[in-house]
Amino acid sequence: RFYTFFAEAPLVIAVVMKPYDSLARRIIKMYKIPDIPASHAGIQGVAAAIENLLLAVVSLGWGACWMTGPLIARYEMEKILNIEPPEELAAIVPVGKPLSGVEKSVPPMIHSDAGKNAEIVLPDGVLEVIR
Repeated sequence: RFYTFFAEAPLVIAVVMKPYDSLARRIIKMYKIPDIPASHAGIQGVAAAIENLLLAVVSLGWGACWMTGPLIARYEMEKILNIEPPEELAAIVPVGKPLSGVEKSVPPMIHSDAGKNAEIVLPDGVLEVIR
C-alpha cells in the first residue's frame, strides 16, 4: 500500500539518471591514484534536484513525496516509461494537493550591494536591513 499510493496522484514525476563520471574521478582513474573513495556525484546531483523540486512544489502550496520504495518494480516501470540503459529510474515524485497541513510558503528575498548592506524582504513585506 505504501509503495503504490502514488497511483492516486494527479502528477507523477519519474526521475531518470544516467551514469556520470566526474572530472575528478576521470583524473583519479587516469593517474591510477590509489585509496581514493568512490565518487557519487551522479546520485548526489539527482538528490539535489529532487530536493529542489520538493521545495518548489511545497512553496506553491502543493504536496510531494520522494519515493524509492516503488523501485522494487524498477524494471517493469522502466519498460512502461521506455527508459533504456544506460539510463535508469532513480525515484518517483508524486505531486498533488495535500489533504491538510501544507500552506504556501514564500521564501525571503535577499538583496545585497556588493556585500556592504543587505536587505531581507520577508513574506509579509517587512523589510530588514543588515549592515
